[in-house]
Parts: sequence; structure tokens; C-alpha cells
Amino acid sequence: MNAAEVLPHDGIMGERVRTHDWAATPLGPAETWPQSLRTALSIMLSSAFPTYLAWGPELTSFYNDAYIPMLGEKPDALGRSFPEVWPEAWDIVGPIAARAMRGEASYFEDLPLTLMRRGYPEQTWFSFSYSPVRDETGGVGGVLCTIHETTERVQAEAALRESEIKLAAILEQLPVGVGLVDPEGTSSGATRSFSNTPLIKSPPEIPPKASAGGATPLRASVSAPPTIRARGRCGGKRLFQVSTSSSHSPMGGRSGRRG
Repeated sequence: MNAAEVLPHDGIMGERVRTHDWAATPLGPAETWPQSLRTALSIMLSSAFPTYLAWGPELTSFYNDAYIPMLGEKPDALGRSFPEVWPEAWDIVGPIAARAMRGEASYFEDLPLTLMRRGYPEQTWFSFSYSPVRDETGGVGGVLCTIHETTERVQAEAALRESEIKLAAILEQLPVGVGLVDPEGTSSGATRSFSNTPLIKSPPEIPPKASAGGATPLRASVSAPPTIRARGRCGGKRLFQVSTSSSHSPMGGRSGRRG
């Protein structure tokens, strides 16, 4: 049985696995590989999800087409040992791979790793699982790794948090009460004056009744509750302005609003 019959898969990595000189690696010629390795390779090469397989005590490397972008400008990793491919991260992923070789599966979400994929240290984040793959003896023959890079999402969320902090600092300097209210009515990023103000509408002003003689009685100055005005939206939240108003006696001829 030749390598093409052992690994009848299309794609970039399917072809490279078939044509690689495996006799020069610890695994030996593909024709001698155990069925457990062939099955694991078939699953990996057929997957559309970035997947990496490290096999044997030396953790000889295989990976599929979807995994290629994760290597960046690294030299070809096919047939090399796992720690040789990722030496800069081996202090973190090495113990995880060792646990998998002992039969213990692991899962990590948004794990930070500093990688050298483009000639310089790069801060990255990954969600991934390491699963042991059993061989014909019942022992662990290798480690199957499914990986999803989350660097862009983690950085975007960090930038959003930073912008919210800056926005809150700007709002606090405004001379009026301002806050952000989500569609459920929960306020966030509010200034102190906004936070201390209940979200109510000003009641309608009731004109005074005339006396029997036709004269309008005097009334004392009163302060109406603050008025909440919608001022737009920001990041899916509504922006409000708080204004206060006061009414004066008709004798004074003044009724004003300040905010």
C-alpha cells in the first residue's frame, strides 16, 4: 500500500502529507503507520476547522489547510516535533500536551500566548482543546488539537472597554447631567447628577384658578422635577440630558428653565 492509498485526501495539506519524506522522521514510511494514526489524520485533513495533530513520543506534527494561516511566516511545520514548531509558547502549551499524552483532555478559552509568527513577538489569544488519541494498544498515540484564534475579538473588546472609560471621564466634566441608558432602561456611564436623578417626566403645569372677583391669586415659586431629554444614541445606548426648571409667581412675570 502506497502513501496515496493510505491518505486519499485532497487539499494543500493532503497532497503535502502524501509527498512528504516520512522515512526521514521518527514515524517512518506512511505505509507502516498504524490504523489509529491514519484515522486521526483522516479526521484532521477532512475538517474545515483549524486542527493540529501531534503523534508519537516525539510529537511529530501534522495540520490541515485551515491551520496554515496560524503559522504565519514560520518554516514548514509538517513532520517536525511540536516543541520545535512552537518553542516560544512551549512553556505554556507543553504541559497541556503532556497531560493529553497521559490521557487527560483540556480546554482553554481566550488563552494569551506570545508567538513569533512574523519575525517579532506578537500578543495573541486562542481558544482550543487538546484531546488524547488512543492507539491499537489502548494507550495514547497522539494529541488532536482544535484551535480557534480569538485575538481580534479580544482586542476589540479591550478597545471598547477603554473607549467607555474615556467616555465616562468626558461625561463627568459636562455641566449638565448626562448618562447612557440601554433599551431596558439601565443607565451606565452616567454623571453623578444624572445618577441621582429619577427618570421621570415633568408633570403638566396646572394654571391657577381665578378668584370670585376675577383676580388671579399669587402663588409661590415652585421647582418642577428635572426633565429628561433624549439627545441621541451611542453604541446602542440612548444619551440623555437632565434639565431643571422653576416657575415664579405671575406677579413677577417670569418663568424660566435652566439646564
